[in-house]
Amino acid sequence: MHEYRITKYNPKYRNVKGVFEREEWTSYSDIGQVFNGVKLTANEYVATEEKYISAILLMMVCENVKTMFLKNVEMDSCDFEATFEVREGAALDVSEIPVLCQLILREHIWAKLESERMFVHFGYDFYMYIGVADKCDDVLAKISDLGLYVEEYRSPYE
Repeated sequence: MHEYRITKYNPKYRNVKGVFEREEWTSYSDIGQVFNGVKLTANEYVATEEKYISAILLMMVCENVKTMFLKNVEMDSCDFEATFEVREGAALDVSEIPVLCQLILREHIWAKLESERMFVHFGYDFYMYIGVADKCDDVLAKISDLGLYVEEYRSPYE
C-alpha cells in the first residue's frame, strides 16, 4: 500500500520535527476569524473542502474503487442531512462520498473510509491520509495542481 498525507499545509513551514509552525485555520468553525492578516471566508473554506473531496475522488478513479465502507464511526449530537445511512460497516458508493467527507471535514462525524484497494483517514486540523494499492503518480500530480500538498506518510490511524 502506498500511503500519503494530503493537506493544505505547505511542508516548507514545518520544523525539523515535522511540526507545522505557521498560523493557519484548521476547522469549519474558524470561518470569520483572521489568520496571517486574512479573514477566512465561507467561500475560501468551501473551496479548500472541495479540493480535499476532489483528491479522494481522483484516487478512487485511479484505483477503480466504486464503493467504500465506513469504519470506526463516531457522531456528535448535531443533526445533519444525509441521503444514506451513516453507521459502522455501511457501504457508500462514489456518489455519496462527497457528502460524507463534507460531514467529516465539518466535524459532524468521524469515520474511516476503507476498501480493498484504498483507504481514507481524516485527522485533526484538516489532515487527510490516503492509502492506495497503485502508486497513481499522475493523480498525485493532479492533486498537487489543486493546491494541496502530497507527502509520503503512513497514516497514524491504521
